[in-house]
Amino acid sequence: MKQQKMEKKLKKMRAHFVGIGGIGMSALALLAKDLGWEVYGSNIDRNEIVKEISKKGIKVFIGHSSNNWMDPDVVVVSSAVPKDNPELFKATISNVEIIERLRFFSRLAKDFKVLSVTGTDGKTTTTAMLGHIVQESGYDPTIILGGIHPIFKNYKKGNGKYMVAEIDESDGKFADFSSYASIITNVRYDHLNNYGGRIERYLEHFRNFIMNTSEIMVYNLDDMCEISRKLFNEFRGKLVTFGINSQNADYTAINIFMEKSKSFFDLVAYGSFVGRITVPIPGIHNVYNALSAIALSMELGMEIDAIQQAMKTYKSVDRRFSIRFKDNRKQVYVLDDYAHTPMEIKYTVDTVRKVFEGKKLVAIFQPHRYSRLAMENGRFSYSLLKADEVIITKVYSAYEEEIPGVSAREVHEKLHELGKKTWYVENFDELERKLEAFEKRNTVFLFLGAGDISMFATNWVKKLSPQHK
Repeated sequence: MKQQKMEKKLKKMRAHFVGIGGIGMSALALLAKDLGWEVYGSNIDRNEIVKEISKKGIKVFIGHSSNNWMDPDVVVVSSAVPKDNPELFKATISNVEIIERLRFFSRLAKDFKVLSVTGTDGKTTTTAMLGHIVQESGYDPTIILGGIHPIFKNYKKGNGKYMVAEIDESDGKFADFSSYASIITNVRYDHLNNYGGRIERYLEHFRNFIMNTSEIMVYNLDDMCEISRKLFNEFRGKLVTFGINSQNADYTAINIFMEKSKSFFDLVAYGSFVGRITVPIPGIHNVYNALSAIALSMELGMEIDAIQQAMKTYKSVDRRFSIRFKDNRKQVYVLDDYAHTPMEIKYTVDTVRKVFEGKKLVAIFQPHRYSRLAMENGRFSYSLLKADEVIITKVYSAYEEEIPGVSAREVHEKLHELGKKTWYVENFDELERKLEAFEKRNTVFLFLGAGDISMFATNWVKKLSPQHK
């Protein structure tokens, strides 16, 4: 009996990840592996992430089947996994715990001081900036990111006390996640379909997230309406605000200046000038992102010299104003950006206008999710107005069922009403034919969306004729 107890105690815990090829699930799987778990999983296809984690010793079954089974102690899932997945059925009949990914993440993160970043827009960039600052300040953090960074990808193993983590707010599971300190970038009522369409329920989840942060809460004073500000009334830690337009914010940016692909501003903290900040990516939205990351870093006691140097050397996450192609002679540029909410799109279009002043701007937008389009239609059209010409593609469903009466054509039709030159295309073949008709001179082609429009952009630039390269 003692021998059996000893063997059980020494046995490594084993986790089965359903959909391990996702950006968040793969990072969590790598973290679990580094913390001593045996990790394996399944994925619908062998994507680039699966190829990478396979190289790191994680077994991945391609396709979903009850045969993908290695007697795990837990099965980890995300909200994207359908209830009828055969691996979930296998776990149920085998009496194996099924755990949602953020709850499993909480278990893994219990020995870290977790610095969380959540909110509607800007989470990934802010997390990457914060992680880089903490790294350059000498703390060697573990980093969990919802995007691909050019250096540490979506996961970095650290040996320090801090974990910098992007926390997805889309399905409400974030409400129970515990953090040492947190940033809320903004609150813009996205994914309301996952909250029963009720704003009060959506805000209640944010309130719970706030209450599960123990020490420091950093939030965007410019973004907060009167209702949103009430979320912080019961918080017992230190509240820290940042903003550009709010004069009474604790941290603010003044004398903002943008030149080519960089942003510059003077940092003011609690009414006193601190230093000049250089951000090597353009856009007022990235000033906000930098400001929030800097605010939390300073509250944690990090030195301004290290922060300034970290910001100067920051490298952008993939699909955040990524230039896929450029021909300086003919002044032709192809940009790929993850922007998929109205405010993100507006910021990105405004930034392109400033960086590529005088160039014709052709925006190609793929709406992401029928539920978002149903909630946001109208606002998308206005966010694209500063483009010269706009191509709208069919909705990328992200596994959602089509909603009757909801179509990307509505964005196209509204743009047409507003006097914008616009087209709607039903598929990528049609999109490619439409793009071929444009003159490849003095033009920026901006691809926008969180779906497979990025893959199209990558393939399209490969097909550009040699004289355009």
